[in-house]
Amino acid sequence: MTNREAVHARQLGWQLAAGIVVLLSLWPRVESIFLLPPMADFDAPGHMLNTFSLWEGRLSPPSSWLGFHPPLYHALGALGWSILPESIPVHVWLRLLSLAAGLAAVGVAYCALRRRTTPANAAVACALAVGVPVFAIATTMVGNETLCALFVTILLAALLRRSEPRTAHSLGGAIGLGLAGALATLAKSTGWLAVGIAALTVAWRRREHPRQMAAALALVVGLPLLLAGPFYARIGAAAKGSPLAFVTSAAISPDLALMMSRQPPGERHLRDYVSVPTATFLAPRFDQPGMFESVPGLLYASTWADGHGQYVWLTDSALRLAPVL
Repeated sequence: MTNREAVHARQLGWQLAAGIVVLLSLWPRVESIFLLPPMADFDAPGHMLNTFSLWEGRLSPPSSWLGFHPPLYHALGALGWSILPESIPVHVWLRLLSLAAGLAAVGVAYCALRRRTTPANAAVACALAVGVPVFAIATTMVGNETLCALFVTILLAALLRRSEPRTAHSLGGAIGLGLAGALATLAKSTGWLAVGIAALTVAWRRREHPRQMAAALALVVGLPLLLAGPFYARIGAAAKGSPLAFVTSAAISPDLALMMSRQPPGERHLRDYVSVPTATFLAPRFDQPGMFESVPGLLYASTWADGHGQYVWLTDSALRLAPVL
């Protein structure tokens, strides 16, 4: 076997191993999708209410539990509710949507990475991403996170491709960026961050061509504003301009209100952004000492564990230590 053949064989071996990891990860996800109780998912009742409202042909009131969420995920859920047989409950369909969107995002990432590195590196990176706890949870629950992630990934992959000379000044590429950004913002409000990144990137790359830059920005920013802007304008008008209306509703449960009241109204302190309590690594849940006040702790707990105890009840020491092993 020549050296080139040996390298090719190793590449195929790593790709095969990564593919097996991804395939094996599907079984517990699909099992959870069908076996978890209907309302066990985080914020599932709110998403179900939004889906039911669209099934009836109307948007949820902005003041309802999750009325501030844009409608794309719930519209797809309502479509499935209308055409799928009764043997597939709507909560199962919504979870399958989350799984499909998440896997599609991984597929887009793999294709984008292959253009920048070896297929083996791209496959291993994607297999590792599939195993991150927050991704495992998001792809098994009712929620619009993975749908937004899909269109954000498409947008970022398009930005990478547009750095190539033959696509750098393509008008069609700018339209594609704008449509991806619009779909991301119609899936979840965090999609606007990706629109901002796209706008800054396009402006920087075309800084020496003001007319091209203006035309591209008009598409990259204008399409999301045109397609998603009316929904967000509706939310803003209902909340009389309060920026919090785009990330939370007026309908707060008593438990959540009590939890929020532990902090000074509307503010965090510097120590909240730098404190990392011991519970972050031993019992990564929001109700552990110091965790609710710690931004890094909550970020860690929400990424590498089940920070809200929604799926894993941390009563066993092995489970508590799992994120750091």
